[in-house]
Amino acid sequence: MNCNKEILYPFNIDVNLYSDVSKLLRVTAYCRRFTDRCFKRSVPETKAVTTKELQSAKHQWIQAVQQQCFKEEFKLLKKDKRNQLIKQLDLFLDGFLIRCGGRLANANLTEESQYPTLLPRNNKFTTLVIEKAHEKVFHFGSRSTLAEMRLSHWILHGLTEANSVLRKCLICRRVQGGAFKPPKMAQMPAE
Repeated sequence: MNCNKEILYPFNIDVNLYSDVSKLLRVTAYCRRFTDRCFKRSVPETKAVTTKELQSAKHQWIQAVQQQCFKEEFKLLKKDKRNQLIKQLDLFLDGFLIRCGGRLANANLTEESQYPTLLPRNNKFTTLVIEKAHEKVFHFGSRSTLAEMRLSHWILHGLTEANSVLRKCLICRRVQGGAFKPPKMAQMPAE
C-alpha cells in the first residue's frame, strides 16, 4: 500500500523534503500558528513552538496519512462495520484518528501506549517516525526500534518496515561494517 503520491498533506507541505520528523512537525506547527494569527485566533506569544502545538501537528500528519491510506477502514468504522484488518487489530476511531485496541487497557501506561495510532507501511511519514525511534534507541537494532515505536504507533508489517529503513542507516552501516576479508597472500618463495 504505497500512498505517498496522493496524500493531501497539511498546509501543502511536501514530506519528501524533510529528513527528520521533528523538523517536519515544527514547520507544520509554525504554519498553523501563522494561519491562526491570520484568522485572529489566540496563539502563544513565545517564539518557539509549544509542546501542545507539536502534538497538534503530529495528530494532523497522522490524520492526513490515515485518511488517505485507510479510506476503506474509515468508512467501515463510521458505519460500525468490520473487515479483516479492523477485526485483527481491534481498530476504533478516536476523533479523527484510527487507533488499535488491545489487552493493555488496564496497564499503567499512557493512553497513547495503550491504544497506539495506526500507520501504513511504505510511507515517507512512517519512515521518518521509524528513523526518529531508531535514533532514540541509539541505533540499537530493528527490534529495539520497533519496541520504541510501538509505545505510540502501530505500523502494518512493522518489523519488515523497520528492517528496510534500518538497512539504509549510514551510522549503523559504518559501525557494523562488512565481513572480514583477509589480505591477499604473498607469492611463494623460490625455494
